[in-house]
Amino acid sequence: MAQYRSWPSLLVAAAFAALLIGLAVVNRVNAAHVETSAQSVAHTYAVTAELAETLSTLVDAETGQRGFVITGEDRYLQPYQSAVADAQTHIDRLAALTADNADQQADIARVRSLAAEKLAELEESIRVRRASGFAAAQQLVATDHGKRVMDDLRAMAARMTAREQVLLEARETAARRSSSRARWAAVATTAFAVAAVVLVWVGFRRYALERVRSAAALENEREHLRVTLLGLGDGVIVVDASGKVSMMNPIAEALTGWPQRDAIGLPASRVFNILNEETRRPVTNPLAVVLETGTIQGLANHTVLIAANGSERPIDDSAAPIRTADGELLGAVLVFRDISSRRADERRLRDALGEAEANRTLAEQRQRDLEEALDVKNQFLAAVSHELRTPINAIVGWATQLRAGTVRPERTSSAIGSIERNAQTLARVIEDLLESSRLQAGKVRLETEVIDLAAVVHDAIDSVRFSADNKKVTLDVHTTPLPPIRGDAGRLKQAVWNILGNAIKFTPPGGAVYIRAAVGDGLVKVSIRDTGPGIPPALLPYVFEAFRQGDERSRSGLGLGLAIARQLVELHGGTIEASNAGPDGGAAFVISVPTPATDLPRLTTAGTSTI
Repeated sequence: MAQYRSWPSLLVAAAFAALLIGLAVVNRVNAAHVETSAQSVAHTYAVTAELAETLSTLVDAETGQRGFVITGEDRYLQPYQSAVADAQTHIDRLAALTADNADQQADIARVRSLAAEKLAELEESIRVRRASGFAAAQQLVATDHGKRVMDDLRAMAARMTAREQVLLEARETAARRSSSRARWAAVATTAFAVAAVVLVWVGFRRYALERVRSAAALENEREHLRVTLLGLGDGVIVVDASGKVSMMNPIAEALTGWPQRDAIGLPASRVFNILNEETRRPVTNPLAVVLETGTIQGLANHTVLIAANGSERPIDDSAAPIRTADGELLGAVLVFRDISSRRADERRLRDALGEAEANRTLAEQRQRDLEEALDVKNQFLAAVSHELRTPINAIVGWATQLRAGTVRPERTSSAIGSIERNAQTLARVIEDLLESSRLQAGKVRLETEVIDLAAVVHDAIDSVRFSADNKKVTLDVHTTPLPPIRGDAGRLKQAVWNILGNAIKFTPPGGAVYIRAAVGDGLVKVSIRDTGPGIPPALLPYVFEAFRQGDERSRSGLGLGLAIARQLVELHGGTIEASNAGPDGGAAFVISVPTPATDLPRLTTAGTSTI
């Protein structure tokens, strides 16, 4: 009977032993799970740290490249060269750390491709800067290809980091479940076997210690993750699937002006308030677009962030979805940065390019002016040579024949007349040159007195009448009574004579020159119009410049007559204008000089003045 009664005890003992063994197994398994969770968390931190280091290395490479492109100094390439050497090592470490994660492996392959593309772009810009200079390198950088690659790299890094964060949360949940199971096992063990309390206490103490270590490890991982996000140098905002803020790093807090404790649970559009810099209209929040479409989104150009205190700063970057391993959308992460310094650099670059373009344009204009001046000089030298050589040849020719006695007696008078005319022509050429020089130097002296401009005009007409008659050009003259003016009659006659001579020269035989003198607008005006071919449009703006002659008009003379006429008229306080007469052709000139109602500057009623 006693033996029979022992069976329940044995069964209880056996059940108790089995229960203890089962609870021990459960506790051991839970401890293993806790240890595995801690290792997984450490692994997650290692992945996120390596991601941050990889991105930081590429940013260093870009920084070195920008410094070299802007300055052209090799010392700025040291960060770039170090980054090129380290980038592949970091990516290889990432690949080894995430070998068991197919999603991360797929992203690492993309990161490896983007990193190679970015380094190739940086190398190309450095090569262009060395070979073709700053402007060419700037044009290459301005394509924004490198920026897009970096945007994709940051988005990939953010997505991988967010994925690791999801894994971390899942592993923490598993650890908590293991802890719960262990507690219940301890309670059950205590209830069924007081005798085993010491053993349970030892096991529980060991479990508690492991839990403390796991919690400390988790806390360390959280701190490491926070430091990692801080070290990115960019603002990071994470939202859940409903679009509400679940995390912000300190950079995001500083840029938005929202402390994380106040922003948690708020809609992302309230914390991350963005406008178009030019239109001042709200911009669609990229986090909302990511949650709607599940795709990576970048900010548009000219986007400004409005902080909580109302301050503004230009930003750029991108947002990416956060998914589980099976593709479930958990939320989104936004990575953004303040680009105020870059905008300032771009403005300085644009200003430098604008200044360089202005200098280039000025240099080209000066080159054109120089070439034009050389062309005018050559035309002048050719004209002077012709105008001096022709009368000199005639004078020398006739003089030689007269000295040799080869001129027939009946032609002697004609030869002397030719010598006289050519000598006068030569004297006029020399006088025109001297007159132009004196006018340019301001050494012309005016003998001023009260004069009748109509008489001056008729006197000038008499001087050219012989030339007009020889060419069969009609001089049509009409003058009204004119008030007396003060001026130098000889100089004004010279101005009118120059214009009349020019008109007769370009009027074909049988044509006419129309001379009118009248008062208008408080000025005495003398108009002279011919029936010649007119002034070529290209020459019209320069017709009063010295040595200017048109292609369609005769090139005889030095091209000084009109220039001298203008300067003489301006010395009298007047103006001279040139135009084409209209559809019938011909050139028209109008001389306007002040009447007594508008006194001449620095002239007296009688006397001599130097203008």
